[in-house]
Amino acid sequence: MRILMAAALAAVLLAPALAQQDRGTVGTWYGEGQPGDPDVKTVEHHMADGRYSIRSVKCDGDQAETSYEEGTWSTQDGLTVVVTTSIDGKEVHLIDKYKDVPSEDGATMTSTLVESSYPGSPIGYVFVVRRVADDFDLPSCGTTTS
Repeated sequence: MRILMAAALAAVLLAPALAQQDRGTVGTWYGEGQPGDPDVKTVEHHMADGRYSIRSVKCDGDQAETSYEEGTWSTQDGLTVVVTTSIDGKEVHLIDKYKDVPSEDGATMTSTLVESSYPGSPIGYVFVVRRVADDFDLPSCGTTTS
């Protein structure tokens, strides 16, 4: 009974936070390029409960180096706030804030990094991602998607 009451209380307490999530960013997004490295391909999953996961592949010819990132996201004062809690299984605490501008049809989004706790982050860097199916897999090194 206590577990049910705790779950109900959690649902009530979390409801306002979840209501603040920008439902337009929920889903799966694909992008190519990172600051200083155009050979990185990324697939991001933004869940409605405020969690996210990212799988990135850095290509060097046909060789791939994969990285995984997890954390939470929310919207606050017109910005998307991303709190990274794990990179490649190592606990971290990094906070990035982005100004997201979706296209009219919601198929693409432009995200500009406006603040970051990660040293050396390129403030003002613009990421462009496009919405893809939830089961989307990153293309192999040596290929791109359109």
